[in-house]
Amino acid sequence: MTRIYEADKLNAGTPQLILKNEHMSVLLQPEIGGRILDVEMNDFPFLHRTYPKSVQFGAYTEYGGIEECIGSPLRNQLWKAPWRIEKGTGDVTLSVISPTRFGRVLLSKTLSLEPNAPILRVEYSFTNFDQQFNKFTFGIHPELCLGNALKNNTYHLPLDDQLLSGGFTALGFKKFVTPSAGWGAVTYDGMAFGMLFPPGLIDNLEIYYPRIGTHFVIQPLIYGVGLSPNRRASFVSMFYFGEGDVDTVRDLYTSKIDELTMNYGPIDAFPERMIKEAQWGPQVTLPFNQFRGASSQPGATRSEVADPNPQAPPAVTVDFQPDSQTEGPDALKLRSEQQRFDLPEITDIRLSNVNGTILVQGWREDTIVLETTLQVQTGTGEEAKQQIEDMRPEVIQRGERLIIRARGEAQQKITVNQCLRVPQHRLRALELNCVNGAATIIDVKPARLKINSATGVVTIRGEIAESAEYDVNTASGDIQMELAESVTCTIDANSVTGVLKCDSNLIDAEVRSNWMSGILNAPKANLRLNSISGNIVLTHANRGEVVKQKDKTATATS
Repeated sequence: MTRIYEADKLNAGTPQLILKNEHMSVLLQPEIGGRILDVEMNDFPFLHRTYPKSVQFGAYTEYGGIEECIGSPLRNQLWKAPWRIEKGTGDVTLSVISPTRFGRVLLSKTLSLEPNAPILRVEYSFTNFDQQFNKFTFGIHPELCLGNALKNNTYHLPLDDQLLSGGFTALGFKKFVTPSAGWGAVTYDGMAFGMLFPPGLIDNLEIYYPRIGTHFVIQPLIYGVGLSPNRRASFVSMFYFGEGDVDTVRDLYTSKIDELTMNYGPIDAFPERMIKEAQWGPQVTLPFNQFRGASSQPGATRSEVADPNPQAPPAVTVDFQPDSQTEGPDALKLRSEQQRFDLPEITDIRLSNVNGTILVQGWREDTIVLETTLQVQTGTGEEAKQQIEDMRPEVIQRGERLIIRARGEAQQKITVNQCLRVPQHRLRALELNCVNGAATIIDVKPARLKINSATGVVTIRGEIAESAEYDVNTASGDIQMELAESVTCTIDANSVTGVLKCDSNLIDAEVRSNWMSGILNAPKANLRLNSISGNIVLTHANRGEVVKQKDKTATATS
């Protein structure tokens, strides 16, 4: 029997979602790419891990393990996107919506453990809910290092009537192989890792030894995933982690070949809720016994919802007023609310929104002020009143942390705009999560800033604290940084299909079609900016536009 539970076994600061039976344990991180972080089988390491167990924060869970790639280039932002969670009987389904060159695709994977062997079964499905043909490349990216002995690992791949076996030759080595059967294996010291796929599914297996020198990759690639509107494609794969050699994996493929199936067919009309729950951007990741739908409380983390007795902080003044508009069919109902908090102990703020804008602005007062404007398009005043009450943000204080999170579902007829004024120099950490709406930060200098946005523009204006860490991620929204002249930072910016521009001469600048890095004045703060299809633009706050400089100006377009 498979047990499904949560525990922070890696001391990463965020609990892992764990599937465990008598043969093996599989550790997942749905919030960060839905990745398989680790597989435990008799304390033998199969996968590369960049997160030492002594580290007490979460960045080290963003790399390593097994992750998925969609599109071209393959290593897009899917590796960092949060995935929706759904529990079944003995299995877990993770899903996310990913942009492609021709539209969007809903990618889902259902993971379960075989009862009689150390085998992880993964069924992948791709659903095209757009009204146009969609085509993309798909890859599975396992970072391997059996026994932590990279140079002694041996790979085995079926090639025509022969077996291609090899090992480490040099860092940077890369080779593509067209397999003659749907399997591949890696062996070391009596242990084996195996990948099993339906016959004829995999176009290429990419063998790659990154220059970092910690692991290697055997990446199955499917170049032609083509989907007509309202169609779904799926296939069953298996991963073996256990004792044996290449014959163990080859024999397993022969015995399991009838279970390695592929399917393609029509789908029913998509429920809007499912699309919203799987949307790129802030997702809810709750313990399974508390799971209530990913769009119900966007931005909440497991640690936040685990508190059985959340406390709302005392508000000094609350002003809730209806507008003066007349009632009638399709009338726009508007409510505004202001809450003022005298909380000198607050240094950490987390704010989420489903449908509407977020503005965070620093000021010189010591109080925190939250102004919320809610509007709804509905037929009656009573409906509007009830929907507004259901969508009013929830405010919770936990020690030094203030949590402001949206409630209700992501309904297009309800808009919640939030304006938060905070003491200018007091914040240590700020996190914003928004699905459909812009996020703007003005004159706030947190030591740590994290923003996840699905469709809205993210704008940051002003100074940046020394040694600050900024992590900004969008799916289709632009990222606009309007920085003070005195800002000193290292910049790493990546956009798969968007435009990259910077109006300053960066030190040690490296610019490619979809990637830009360099140092602005001095390497003190760190800015990591990532987008799927949005533009990333860095300007000076007092200029207001990108100035195209010659020679060393870091400017890239794709």
